[in-house]
Parts: sequence; structure tokens; C-alpha cells
Amino acid sequence: WNLYVEQAGLYQISLRRWPREADTPIAASLPPYQGVDGTLPAGVALPVATARVKIGDFDARKPLNPGDKAVIFDLRLPAGPAQLQTWFYDSGGREICGAFFVEVSRK
Repeated sequence: WNLYVEQAGLYQISLRRWPREADTPIAASLPPYQGVDGTLPAGVALPVATARVKIGDFDARKPLNPGDKAVIFDLRLPAGPAQLQTWFYDSGGREICGAFFVEVSRK
């Protein structure tokens, strides 16, 4: 995603596979779901073990616990344009997909 950081400061980036309101772990399956933005088709379980986020000079990974619904990263960002990238990996370090839902908030 291409972003513009309005103010330098401490931010929190939350990576999810399912919408927050689905209240479902990242690695879990999800039956067809009526969300606030429309209907999602059924989704299968994925062996997600690690999440990664890269934005500017920040590049970090975090392991997932089986019930994790989001992976949260705290970081400092300078003001200005930035490019955000996300990944989910399996236990062997193979890329599965990126995060489908990302929330960025200033702390």
C-alpha cells in the first residue's frame, strides 16, 4: 500500500487475515461471512506461523500463536510518503500471502 504519514511519531500497525468484526484467528478457516463491506466467501485454514511488515526502514517479523486474530507492530514513522508491505509465512519460512486487512493508528 502507498501511504502518506501526516505526522511523525509512534504508530501501531495491526495485520489481519479476516476483518476485525469476524473475530477469527489468522490461521483459521471462516465460513461465508457477511461483513460491513460486503460478503466474504468461505476461507480455508492456512498454516500461518509468522507475520512480517515492512514500511520505510522498518522491517520486522513476529511469530503467531494459534489463536492470534491480529499481529501488532509498534514503530516510529517519519512524516511523508511511505510504502507498506505485509507477508504471512508458514513454519518453513515460505510465503503464504499478505495481510488482507491492515489497521494503522497513531499512538
